[in-house]
Amino acid sequence: MSYICPKCGRELKYKKTLKRHLNGTVKCCQAKWPCPKCGRVFETSFQLRGHLSACGVKRKKRGSVNVVKCVHKKNDLTCPYCLKKFETGAKKGGHMSGCKLNPKYEQNLATRRASQLKANKSKHGKHLTEATKEKMRKARFEYIKALNGKATGGWKRRQQGKMSYLEARFYDNVIVKHNLLEKYDIVNEYPEYPYFIDFAFLNVKLAVELDGKQHFAKQEQIKHDKKREAILINKGWKIFRIAYYELTKEKVQTVLATLSNVEDYKPKQLAERLLKFSEHKPKLPRRTQEECWQQLREKHLLLQTDKIKLVKNSSIDFSKYGWSGKVAKLTNIKHQKVSQWMQVCCPNIWSSAFHRKETKV
Repeated sequence: MSYICPKCGRELKYKKTLKRHLNGTVKCCQAKWPCPKCGRVFETSFQLRGHLSACGVKRKKRGSVNVVKCVHKKNDLTCPYCLKKFETGAKKGGHMSGCKLNPKYEQNLATRRASQLKANKSKHGKHLTEATKEKMRKARFEYIKALNGKATGGWKRRQQGKMSYLEARFYDNVIVKHNLLEKYDIVNEYPEYPYFIDFAFLNVKLAVELDGKQHFAKQEQIKHDKKREAILINKGWKIFRIAYYELTKEKVQTVLATLSNVEDYKPKQLAERLLKFSEHKPKLPRRTQEECWQQLREKHLLLQTDKIKLVKNSSIDFSKYGWSGKVAKLTNIKHQKVSQWMQVCCPNIWSSAFHRKETKV
C-alpha cells in the first residue's frame, strides 16, 4: 500500500512519511513557507525557523508566531576610524586591530609582539647554555671520528678525502713540489678537539691553516679563529696561517724555513704519502665470537661474586632433593632460574649436585 501526496502527486510508502512531507520537513515542489512579516518564501519549515530569528519574529509555540518587527540590517563594511571599505567582515576586523587611527593601536601592537615572542620561544625551544653546547660539540666530534670514512652531509667531503681548492693548491705547490712527504708525517684534516687542522705535520707538531675569503668576511669569524688558535697553542701546536691571497713563492719559502728551524723534530714513522685521519687512526683487532662471550661471562661473574660466596659458604646439602629451593631463598633468584644460574656461576657444585632423572615416555 502506498500514499500519494495531494499537492505534488509524489508516491510515498508510509503514512508517517506523507505527514512529514506535507508538513514541509521533506521538500515538496508545491509546499511553500512564507515569512509572516517580510513575505519571503521558503521551501521547508526548518528554513523558515532559521530566518525568523534574523527577521525579528519571536515564536511563542510550535507552529504559531508572534510578529514583532522585520528589519534587514546591511553589514557595514567600512572602518570607523579611516573610513576604508572592505569586501568582507573578516577583512574589516583584521584591518581594525592594526589601523593606525585606532586609539588602541599601541596596545594591540604590544599584545601582538608579546604573542609573537611567545610563539618563537615555543618554536625554537630552550636556549642552551655554553656548557651544554660544549658537551654537544664534543659528542659530535667523537661521532665524526668514529664514522671512519662513512660520514654524510657537511662532513662528507672531509671523510671522502676530497680537498678544497686552497688545500689542493698547497698540496701541489708545497708538499709535492718540495718532497715534504719523505721527511714529515703529514695528515690532512687532522682532528684536535674541538677543531680540525688542515695540514698537521706530526713530527714537528706544526699546524698549517689555510684561510679562505669567509675567514675575513665577518668580525665574528675572525674572533673565532683567534680563539681556535689560542686553544691549539695551549695544546702544544705551532700555528702557521696562510690566507687565500698569500700563497706565493715568498710564502712557500717562509713555510720551508719554519719547518727547518723547528727544534723538537721526531723521525718519520708513517708512510710516504698524504694521510687522512681515517687511515692514520689505529684500528683495533676484531674479536672472535668466543672471545666476546668469554668477556661477557667474566663481567657477569664479577657482578655475582657476593651471591657465589653465599652459596659456597652455606650449609646446603646439594646431594639431596630440594637444594634449588634453598638456593633461591638465599640468593633471591627465581626458583625456575636457579639451575641455569648455578650452571654458569658455580659449575663445579652444579655438576655434583642432585638432579632428577628424566622419565621415559
